[in-house]
Amino acid sequence: MFVRLLFISIFLAGCGSSGDSDKIVIPQLGADYYLKSARSIESRLEDDPENLRLIRLQLSHYEKLGWPEESGKSIERARKLIGLDPLFVNQQIDYFRTHELYRELLNLISEQELVGDIPKSMVKAKIEAAVNVGNVELARKDLDRLMELGDRDDYIFGAISYLSLKDTVAAMDSYLEAWESDRLEESGLHRFVPILLQSGSVAEVIDLLTQYLSSNNDPQLNIYLANAYYNAGDTTMAKNRLKPYDGNEELFLLSEWYRMEENWDSAQLCLVEILKDEPENRNAILQRGNIDQERGFLSRSLIYYNQLIALDSTDEEAIEQLDLVTRKIAYLQKIRETGQEIPILDLNSKKNNP
Repeated sequence: MFVRLLFISIFLAGCGSSGDSDKIVIPQLGADYYLKSARSIESRLEDDPENLRLIRLQLSHYEKLGWPEESGKSIERARKLIGLDPLFVNQQIDYFRTHELYRELLNLISEQELVGDIPKSMVKAKIEAAVNVGNVELARKDLDRLMELGDRDDYIFGAISYLSLKDTVAAMDSYLEAWESDRLEESGLHRFVPILLQSGSVAEVIDLLTQYLSSNNDPQLNIYLANAYYNAGDTTMAKNRLKPYDGNEELFLLSEWYRMEENWDSAQLCLVEILKDEPENRNAILQRGNIDQERGFLSRSLIYYNQLIALDSTDEEAIEQLDLVTRKIAYLQKIRETGQEIPILDLNSKKNNP
């Protein structure tokens, strides 16, 4: 990649005017440069502690470094000298968020509100701070106000924030507003539940979908509910939600669970059932190869990876796994030829049919 970029750079330079031939290309500066420079500035500030140019330059370096711990001293120094300068306020917000100093963040934005109206980005930072310090009333007040004139991104932010406040109903309303604002025809629940799961709100998913599915039939949402039960540790309820195991998505999810539990036979049985219905189901074929590879049946796993490549010669994951297994086999053959002891794998399977 570097050689390719270098070639392109040389080619473009040759296409320019003759004056460009004397142009000096400045290399990108790395983290080491900014850290050394920031520390060098610190020593200079000991002799000239109110030099605003040096203070701003040091803050700029620390910002590029993602606000390391030592930048706190610079923030405090600048607060005494710069005040509520807009650029510096944004830098402080970034610093406080990085180090999860939410009380300080809330105080800063409160100071800014005394001066005048604050931008929407600052309102969101204030809500985030209020949620994290447990000021539910303040967070809800600003959230409700933000939702009144919100756009799509605001509604999504609101949905996540309401979840943090354990208000699933308001979160759901906000998320539905997000998609309706773009006139999308997709189901709000189908969009919203994955976000709930990703945020770790398993209990909220179980509560929301249990109520919804009690009077509605939706196979995909039922799979989400089963996943929520499994993530909550209730594997029996999770597997019961998927009965009678007559859909390929349900069977594949079961195979994933059995694989994690090392119930290899049950996992393979689920995949066999999928392939009876869809002989060229990519995920099922790949899963069979991966399970055999994990169990040490390397030669057998090659069959499945080769099958995938025959179906799609550009299947990068199958190609990668095929190469990996081929190298493993070559390595084991080399060990055998040199007379070294080959590690013995525990290939005992656990049986637990769905």
